[in-house]
Amino acid sequence: MNRDVLNIGDYRLKHGFQRYTTAPVGECAHHHLKTNDHGEVITCEDCGKQVSAYWVLMRFSHQYNDHLDRLKYREDVLRESEEKNLTLKAAQKVEKAWRSHRLAPACPHCLHVILPTDRFGDTMLSRQNSEQARRSYLKTAKVLGLPTGEVG
Repeated sequence: MNRDVLNIGDYRLKHGFQRYTTAPVGECAHHHLKTNDHGEVITCEDCGKQVSAYWVLMRFSHQYNDHLDRLKYREDVLRESEEKNLTLKAAQKVEKAWRSHRLAPACPHCLHVILPTDRFGDTMLSRQNSEQARRSYLKTAKVLGLPTGEVG
């Protein structure tokens, strides 16, 4: 993200020169500002000094970009977390299906019932070859007229 461009809807503000910097150590950082519509001035409520509208606009644009960056980071962390939990969610879904008293889970390919006594998970295949094996099975099933579990 370009840190010197602020986009809010159709509005775009591009800062072409030096970036906004924080106040020197020991000086007021002007965190609490108050506007006065009659004189069109902005004053700091902490130190009482009048600050430039341009300075406020630049500070606002950089604060806005900083908050957007934080939100993007949180979104990325959440997406990673959801991807990691995908396996856990699938396992919970299978367990919930097996605990049902009226229904049993079915194989999505052959549509036969899978029971806990079928020792699901005892047979393992390489993930590398799993997609190729699945495509091969679907081709064979279609030729033989077996159910494939595909929709469409």
